[in-house]
Amino acid sequence: MSIAEIIKSAREVRGMSQEDLAERLEVSRQAVSKWELGTSVPTPENLKILEEVLAVTFETGENSAVPAMPRRLHPWKIAAIALGGLMLAALASIGLYFSMPNPEQSPADLEPAITGVWFFDEAGAPLEPDLGDGWKSFAVGQRVYLLVSFRQDAEASVYGAALYATPTGTETYDCREQLAVQAVGDCPFALFPLDFPSETMVHLDVTLECSGGHTITQTLNVTAVAASETGSENYEFENFMEVPAEGSAVGETLVDFCIFSVRG
Repeated sequence: MSIAEIIKSAREVRGMSQEDLAERLEVSRQAVSKWELGTSVPTPENLKILEEVLAVTFETGENSAVPAMPRRLHPWKIAAIALGGLMLAALASIGLYFSMPNPEQSPADLEPAITGVWFFDEAGAPLEPDLGDGWKSFAVGQRVYLLVSFRQDAEASVYGAALYATPTGTETYDCREQLAVQAVGDCPFALFPLDFPSETMVHLDVTLECSGGHTITQTLNVTAVAASETGSENYEFENFMEVPAEGSAVGETLVDFCIFSVRG
């Protein structure tokens, strides 16, 4: 059985609700729910408490396991990868070794936070896909890597990073999809590969899972566009503005619109 299955089964056998278990561990009910769904992994400290409270034993090999990624990855494909050569190339290319704050020099009261987000190609070269107004643009069929850096805190350490996608135009999270979960350990970075098999416009949520059930999220707006049939053109945002809706006075409802241009 997985960690998620063990927690849920043992809790139900003892007649405990998720709220009851959360109170015993001094975490949020949402944290317990994520453990049972397999979307996050308890910290080693919480695993020990769970063993005592639920009278269960977690195998050492599963304590550091990353939850299995969902099979349904449409419209994107995501694969968990090791933080190896590409990570080092990416860090070197943007000088992160020199720009990242030294933990020993950081104020003790700093809370965990996302300190940077970068995109790289398969060779580890940095990409600058900015369209303006917070949008990032890539080509259909392109593979890129998303590198997230963050700072840790002794009392609220980061133990996992997750990536979610929500299609644009949705007013709720009904269409929100988890793309990947990655265990962090002592490394203050997370690296996610992204493929763009088709045209899309989505909001990417990078979420840090912290001890105590806390989460920190940063949202990225991403679009993937295809070249024309001739293969010589692609579309990009030229401008983005807000104008008063027809017949409205200044200060009333605004209408957002984008102007697209074609580049040869």
